[in-house]
Amino acid sequence: MCQIDFNNENKKVILTALKKLKVKRVTVTFEGSGDSGSCEIPVFLNNRGSVIKDENVDKFPKVSITKSSKSFDEEKSEWKETTTLAEVPLREAVFALADEVSTMIDNWWDNDGGFGEITFEIETGKINIEANYRYTETNTETFTF
Repeated sequence: MCQIDFNNENKKVILTALKKLKVKRVTVTFEGSGDSGSCEIPVFLNNRGSVIKDENVDKFPKVSITKSSKSFDEEKSEWKETTTLAEVPLREAVFALADEVSTMIDNWWDNDGGFGEITFEIETGKINIEANYRYTETNTETFTF
């Protein structure tokens, strides 16, 4: 499994590319429960706040970012990490960065789960997260007759 390293250089590359394309905001929703969850496909908004059509997003240029992959070395009984520079479609880079950001949110995929939205504000360079957590509440009453 490959994931983009959450580092400022990758964030900078992605946000710079989006700014050049006059993208104002990108939103990625996430949802999960019972030990699993996922991010949805990013939605790109232009400077007028309108959704950019998928066929236009598919035409966005590729970006060069740092990717890492982890594998387990059976002989040494340890994890090995390999880092490479990769040229990937911008949508894929945004999705992977959002997926990486989502792992920083505490257990939204666990137990009763949670959901939310990750927003990339291109002008300010900020990544905002809104996370909602579900939980089961139990009220106990006892009666003696």
